Amino acid sequence: MKSKRLIALLIIFVIIVGVVALNSTIFALQTVELNWLTTRVELKGENTDSLLKNVDMPLGESVFFLNKNKIMSACEKNNAYLQVVSIETVFPNKIVMHVAERRQLYSIKISDSSYAIIDKNLKVMNLISSDELFLVDETIRPVIVSVTGFTVVEDDIAVGEKISLGDASEMLKSLTISFLEAKYNEQTMRGFINTININLNNKDIIIITRYGLKICIKDSDSMLTEKVVTAIAAHADQHSKHITIGKIEVFLSELDGKIHAVHTFDS
Repeated sequence: MKSKRLIALLIIFVIIVGVVALNSTIFALQTVELNWLTTRVELKGENTDSLLKNVDMPLGESVFFLNKNKIMSACEKNNAYLQVVSIETVFPNKIVMHVAERRQLYSIKISDSSYAIIDKNLKVMNLISSDELFLVDETIRPVIVSVTGFTVVEDDIAVGEKISLGDASEMLKSLTISFLEAKYNEQTMRGFINTININLNNKDIIIITRYGLKICIKDSDSMLTEKVVTAIAAHADQHSKHITIGKIEVFLSELDGKIHAVHTFDS
């Protein structure tokens, strides 16, 4: 009986010591460091202090009990171009935030005179005037996206938050993933695509390329990646023949169950 009581007392003692140790000032967060995983353009002149000045960082709290998801959300909400990939705890009292700079990819018209600039994850990074947007060289200008069958509500748009495009949000994200899987990135996508129209009524996606050719992807909610790869190959073939007008229609044939790309000179 005494031995059981002694064991119980030892367990309680260990727990108390553990709690005290975990909450000790030795493990209180003192230092926050940023480790950049990408080059910087928009954030080139920023340092750790300037990027985190409006973030309620939990300095003084135990590194064992930090809410890392909350820290990530706060940092990204206050810095629209900042993406926090992960947070690493470095004992005894430091965290390293592995971060990247978000890249401009799409521009969404939100009024007659303004556009929302968003990244591949549909996060709003900036709001700019139409005049400012069209001053940007078209080879690096964010791709202009329009949606048929959905109206963007200007009051719902906020920098640092994701934009809602109804059902078109998932279609646009799927299209982006398809291009990324086809070895494109934000820069090469901007150089290749001028405009995108997503039609929610028939699920078609119309892409106007920088070279003038139009790509029409039929039934985009089915085998989209395969259709994008086929469209890119067909576009490259037409471009090699110096054909810069007309339309490439990409579709899944019911006859042979294969994806086809057909070029016509009809627009």
